[in-house]
Amino acid sequence: MSFRDLAQRLAAAGARDEALAEYVPAHRRRLGLGERPATMRPIGRVWRLGAFLLTPQGDVLGTGRVVRVNRPERFRSVVANAITEHHELARAAARGGYRDGETVNFDAKTVDLERPGVPDIAAYLEERADLLLHPPGAD
Repeated sequence: MSFRDLAQRLAAAGARDEALAEYVPAHRRRLGLGERPATMRPIGRVWRLGAFLLTPQGDVLGTGRVVRVNRPERFRSVVANAITEHHELARAAARGGYRDGETVNFDAKTVDLERPGVPDIAAYLEERADLLLHPPGAD
């Protein structure tokens, strides 16, 4: 079975998908009119299959980074730099138009399945897709 066929099966079943975006860092506007805040530019939708993402075209991506959108009013005062960075990424996703609570994947890279040393992941993806289509305990 091809990865494109697997994507078509997931789409036909209405399997839960997630957003795929490109992180666009904050940058100065033209003519020096202030700074434009960071945002997430929508690329499309993907299915999370364990450590990989599958596009509707059948491309396999490495997961990259993930953030769940939280609107600013839900943030609490936190000192830790990692938490502050995470909040900024969530705000960037919200500015990109993603709804509250949505999972947004970014910095995902295409996996070269033909490169020597890359294991055959077809069986793994098929198993993970089956779990997405038939979650344990959903019967």
